[in-house]
Amino acid sequence: MARQSPELRASLQNLRRAMIHDLPAMLKNELIGNVEQSAEDLMNLMKAVAPVDAHVANGKPPGTLRDSHNMIMMNGGLRAVVKAGGEEAPYAIHVEQGTVHAPAHSWFWPSYRLSKTSIKRRLSRGVTKAIKFWNANGRAAQ
Repeated sequence: MARQSPELRASLQNLRRAMIHDLPAMLKNELIGNVEQSAEDLMNLMKAVAPVDAHVANGKPPGTLRDSHNMIMMNGGLRAVVKAGGEEAPYAIHVEQGTVHAPAHSWFWPSYRLSKTSIKRRLSRGVTKAIKFWNANGRAAQ
């Protein structure tokens, strides 16, 4: 292997340092907003298509299942969990999958499958945008 000049060695060290410290911080900041927006969009879609029928609500007021959707941000905003049911509507799984006495009214997983590609696309665009910004601005300062 050829010897590296001191200038080249210093430049490579600066690049490594920037890739280890600056780029991950920029990516994280970009992804946090994209994850939150994707989770909100998914939750709104699930609420829009959730069944509101009185016979689905198991004695609760109509719309209880729709209103039971919530979103939880985890891992510093890099992960979002969308849930339906809980204490307000513990019967959500029975509505989604059906029972012996009632047919399935699927809304949760079809909504996720419909949104999955747009969520992936949004996150990929965010990563690309952060890397392009870092290439244009972040490394130029060094």
